[in-house]
Amino acid sequence: MTASTNGELDSQLRLLLWDIDGTLIGMRGRARDKHAQTFGRVLGMATPTTPRTSGKTDGQIFAELAAQEGVALDDVTLQALFDDLLATSRTELAQHPATPAPAVIEVLDELTEQGWRHGLLTGNVPQRAQVKLESAGLWDRIDQDFCFFGTAPTHRTELGALAGRTLRANFSPVVAVVIGDTPLDLEAARAGGFPGVLVATGLHDHPELQAVQPDLFITDLDSGRDDFLEFLARQ
Repeated sequence: MTASTNGELDSQLRLLLWDIDGTLIGMRGRARDKHAQTFGRVLGMATPTTPRTSGKTDGQIFAELAAQEGVALDDVTLQALFDDLLATSRTELAQHPATPAPAVIEVLDELTEQGWRHGLLTGNVPQRAQVKLESAGLWDRIDQDFCFFGTAPTHRTELGALAGRTLRANFSPVVAVVIGDTPLDLEAARAGGFPGVLVATGLHDHPELQAVQPDLFITDLDSGRDDFLEFLARQ
């Protein structure tokens, strides 16, 4: 989390951990090879073959590219990669501002009124997550005390496990749900011991998402709003 929590909130925490790309915001205007282009630029080499990045953390993608190209990835180089990627995202968002996925604003606001808090379980590093959500007008709706970011070069499941450990160390009981658009989001939810909801607003099709058997599958938060709210009411 980005800040320490207060034990006085123990009985009050009802938390939704949102993915960003393809879940909170749409994918229009997003280049899919940004990480590979950044890697080539920072390392002074040809742009490597782009691995599938959907659902992975920024750190994990760079670690996989480094292993693929036989390059050592130290902390200084990793930070340079993050900085370049952030600059690329800023340029991209200036040309194509991020837009909320269908019904996201309405659902976030309704759930806030019901007492849910909105955090992040995202593959983005903190600054990149912020500029995307600011572009979409969503950043102020996120409780920044409950955000887990993809800074370390680790798998998405490790981020989910970290969320589980951190929340349970500070709150009892923990009522939290992970919402994402990829099978890796569900893996992260399982690693943290949380229910996982998958929405088909990203790059994965319905059969691929349904095949991993999420606790709830919906096409989007507009058509699936009632099912989503009913699911949360049972948690």
